[in-house]
Parts: sequence; C-alpha cells; structure tokens
Amino acid sequence: LLVTLEPKGGKRGTYLFISDKIDGEYTLKARVTPESMYSLDGTLYEEDGQKYIVYCYEWVEAHDGQIRVVKLNDDLSIDLTSDKLLFKASDNIFYSKHGVNLITDGPYIYKDNNILKMLWSTFGIGKGYMLLSASSKGGIMDEWVQDTLVYDKDGGHGMIFETFNGDKKILMHSPN
Repeated sequence: LLVTLEPKGGKRGTYLFISDKIDGEYTLKARVTPESMYSLDGTLYEEDGQKYIVYCYEWVEAHDGQIRVVKLNDDLSIDLTSDKLLFKASDNIFYSKHGVNLITDGPYIYKDNNILKMLWSTFGIGKGYMLLSASSKGGIMDEWVQDTLVYDKDGGHGMIFETFNGDKKILMHSPN
C-alpha cells in the first residue's frame, strides 16, 4: 500500500506499507520518496525486473511541479543516486498557474500498444483540474513527451483498469 503522509517535523512523502492480506494489519516498510523533498502520489512501476517509484515533487516547494522517478533497491528502500526528473508541469501546453505555482499530481504508468504512457493531472487554462497524457518511446528513465489532453472538466488522478469483459476504462475523481 502506497500512502502520502506528512510526518511531524518532516516533509510530505510517499510511504510503503505491507501486509500479508488486503484487509490485514499493515506495517510501515519504508519511505519511497526522498526525505529532502515535499513529494506525493507515488506510483509503483516495474520494468525488466527493476522496481521504480514515479512521484510528484510537489509545487509547494518546487513551484514548477515535477514528475520524477527513483529506483527501488531489493529491500524496497530507494536508490537516491537514481532519482531523475522526467518532466515539469510547464512542459505541457495546457497548464495554468495555481497562484504562482504549477501543479503535478497523480502519475499513473501503463503501456498502450507497447508504448509507455503516463496519465497525470494539473490545472488547465480556464478548465480547472485536468487529466493529461505523456509518453516515452523508450523506458521509464528515457525522455518523456507530452501527448494530449485526456479530460478537462475538473477531474483527475486517472487510472486505467480492464473490465471482466476486456474493456478498458479510466477511473478518476471529478469534480476536483
């Protein structure tokens, strides 16, 4: 279970909790975003046997919110030397400032026709909260390009799931 928490006297971050059963007691395993950064919305992704956390370096500190990635070690601790910027909120053409800051929220990684894609959220020009798509022609650590606006009616934090009939659906919250 990945949860964003803000510890007393510390910076907000994503934490990994583990349990033997879905409704069982969960135990804190590790913080999986850098302790030196305000971060949130960590998402687990695995590529070629390597586990990663894709997360947002929060606008409250970065001002131009960022989507970043960090490798997980075998013991599920983070490899700080691998921490990498994938893109910033200002890299897309649909954003607007939220006060003086640019927002990144809710990264979700998936493959579509063997292309690595990401859903993520921000505030859009005259649209409120919105869901966007980015893609990488290589792997998670390669260059990311902003694709398209997915939803602009004040909703975001999108995830994709497949129904029992094989139909793909987006799940998100709306309104913001």
